[in-house]
Amino acid sequence: MKGVFSYVRYENGDVYIVNLLMKNIGIFVVFIATVFLSTKSIWAKLIYLDSLSPLSVLAYRALLSLPFFILPMIHFNWQSVNKKQVF
Repeated sequence: MKGVFSYVRYENGDVYIVNLLMKNIGIFVVFIATVFLSTKSIWAKLIYLDSLSPLSVLAYRALLSLPFFILPMIHFNWQSVNKKQVF
């Protein structure tokens, strides 16, 4: 991500300045995460009112979260891993 941070060197130390657009995106993501987290219990109550079994709810949750685990694994550069340090 080129252009996210600006690097400024001062006498007292180095300073990283965040781009204003990235700061606004970060604030937006935190807001959306807060809304989703606060409505999670409401959705759970509505799902169980629909008389779904806990096992089917767990299966749906696992299927919905699967892309968030698979996509980072696909985009990770596995050639850069030092296998001697891992094993």
